[in-house]
Amino acid sequence: MTILNLTVKEAMKAGEEIAYLSSIGQIIEIRDLLIGVIARENGYGVFTGNTKHFKRIRGLEVIPYKREL
Repeated sequence: MTILNLTVKEAMKAGEEIAYLSSIGQIIEIRDLLIGVIARENGYGVFTGNTKHFKRIRGLEVIPYKREL
């Protein structure tokens, strides 16, 4: 398992991304934004059931997850 931390670089990129999303009226929750930006900036995608929000982050690979019952 790789643990990715929030660095100044990712914080700056998150600020740019939230400004962009705000300008187009597509704001997402800050936690989702940080997870997505940290992953993207480190060359990773996100495996999630919440594709609606993560797909708004430019350049982020989103891998859909659907739980089967």
